[in-house]
Order: sequence, then C-alpha cells, then structure tokens
Amino acid sequence: MLSYAEQILGKRGFRKSLTSKSTPRARFEALSIGIAVALKENPDLPVRDVTDWIDGEEFAKCTRSDAANNKNKLVGRINFVKNKLISGE
Repeated sequence: MLSYAEQILGKRGFRKSLTSKSTPRARFEALSIGIAVALKENPDLPVRDVTDWIDGEEFAKCTRSDAANNKNKLVGRINFVKNKLISGE
C-alpha cells in the first residue's frame, strides 16, 4: 500500500499539499485504507493520476474534521478513495 501510495501521491504523500506540515487523520485514513482495499480488490491496480479528485471539493468535504468521528463518514471516505482508484476516475 505504501509503495503504491508513493507512486500516486508523489512527494506530497498524504498531506494536503507540499507545503503542509501535517496530515489530517481523516485524510490519512481515507487514503491509506482506501488504497489498501482497492489493492486487495485488484492487486494489479494501475498507477493513476489522482490530482483531479484528491484536490477536489468532494474529497475535501469527505475528509474535513467535522466528519472525522462518524462511522458512516469514515466508511464513505474510504469507499470514495477505493471507488476512484478502481474506476480510474
């Protein structure tokens, strides 16, 4: 998972941007678990450009701090990442 994350996220890693000094927990959860689940479903998942959706408002809304402690939102943001990677969007 970490190797694949490095390939699609580049130098910014799990952070919001290259200049961010920290990684929000909800963002890390969504990306790390979403990537792991997508790779479990498709171990040969191609490396994709995720810039459009990772910097988009929909992903930002999924990973805001007000959504951090809600089980439905947790599952939703994990599935958001998994579905984007599987579908190639």
